[in-house]
Amino acid sequence: MLTLPHKIHSELIALTQKGYPEEVCGLLVGKRGPTKKEIQRLYPVSNLNPDHKNDRYDLDPKQYAAIEKAAENEGLKVIGIYHSHPDHPSMASETDRSLAWPIFSYVICSINQGKFSQMQSWILNEESKQFIEEEIQILS
Repeated sequence: MLTLPHKIHSELIALTQKGYPEEVCGLLVGKRGPTKKEIQRLYPVSNLNPDHKNDRYDLDPKQYAAIEKAAENEGLKVIGIYHSHPDHPSMASETDRSLAWPIFSYVICSINQGKFSQMQSWILNEESKQFIEEEIQILS
């Protein structure tokens, strides 16, 4: 299970809507427990994919490394990656699956005509190499 404070949930929706019609991306930082992941921070990261910004994302590796180091200094970890799907469902794509790491949560926000539609989180099953939907709990 992935837990998101209401404030971070709202911020994630706002960021993905603001980036429309391009895919926006970023890191989810928090704590990982045996049965749930607690997101405590959200960090936007530049999408470095110059040719397909409306349907692909490439995280800036320098920003990723800096965020990972800052998180570790606070006793936190990068828990996952978020990105938007402009005018497309929040289902994980084959591209998403082929680039995924089993330990991470992949939160995808569907943004249709500039408005938030749906949010889903996916985790990669290490054995089957297929995505499994992960429950998202919004905390008040």
